[in-house]
Amino acid sequence: MQQMVYTSATGCTINIPQNSYSEKANTVFPNPTSGILCIKDFSEDIIINSIEIYNTLCEKVKSFTATKTIFIGDLPKGLYLVQIRSDEEIIYSEKIILE
Repeated sequence: MQQMVYTSATGCTINIPQNSYSEKANTVFPNPTSGILCIKDFSEDIIINSIEIYNTLCEKVKSFTATKTIFIGDLPKGLYLVQIRSDEEIIYSEKIILE
């Protein structure tokens, strides 16, 4: 899987795998969001174990078990990274804006 490298203004770095599955199968929406994010279904052979939210300092600020709707409205407005994991593998990453 190819990876992008995200470096924040503070100098921390996160490797972001480029999504290897079709955009139609894997989507986090709406983006930008006011606080509620929906996770579109993955294919039947993909099992989501966790959804993690990171801030621009590369700190994990929220973690969820497999679910189709998550609430991040209690976080400060700004840019975040959503990572969806299956076992220990990151299967989807996307930057989102919380308004």
